[in-house]
Parts: sequence; structure tokens; C-alpha cells
Amino acid sequence: MSIELYAAYLKERENTELICVDSGFITYRFELDYCYIIDIYILPEMRKNGLGVELENRVIEQARERKVFKLLGSVDRTANNWETSIKILEKIGYKPYKQDKSVLFLIKEI
Repeated sequence: MSIELYAAYLKERENTELICVDSGFITYRFELDYCYIIDIYILPEMRKNGLGVELENRVIEQARERKVFKLLGSVDRTANNWETSIKILEKIGYKPYKQDKSVLFLIKEI
């Protein structure tokens, strides 16, 4: 399956956007007054080189064009390496927002 086909599927089914580069991707959806970052994935050997922040910045550009100034992310505490994910998000400016069962939501003003 091509990434373009998968992106079309996400857009049609869930109104979700996808930005994909060779070493990773980000999925996100715009809501009324925020942008929900659904997933960010970077290949393990490419982590710690700023690619995740670069992808987030591309979403931030789109958010600002839409006059949206909050990003919302989430971490499932049952997922592998969830502690690391929270530390990374906090390091780049996200703050805990609320918790729903095992999922911690974090928010960032942009």
C-alpha cells in the first residue's frame, strides 16, 4: 500500500492529516480550538536528531494559519516506553492537561 493511499483513507475516514518523511511520520486532526497530535513515530536510529520537532513545527505552521493556538497530545500509559514519551513532550513544552483511565493528555500553547 502506498503512503498516499493510506493518507487518503485517514482523511476520508477520520478527517486526520498525515505528514510522512523517510524516517518518520505525524498524524493529527484539527478540532474547534486545538490541534490533536495523534501519533508521532520516528525510526529508532533517527531519534534524538530533531525530526519529531521538525514534524511538529510543520503542524504548528498549519495550526497558526487556521488561527489555532493549542496542541493536544496523549500518551497511553500501557504502551511501551510511555515514560520516555511523556519526558520528551514535557521537554518540548507540553504540560499535563487531564487523564482518562490510562491515557494522559498533554497540552501546549503555540
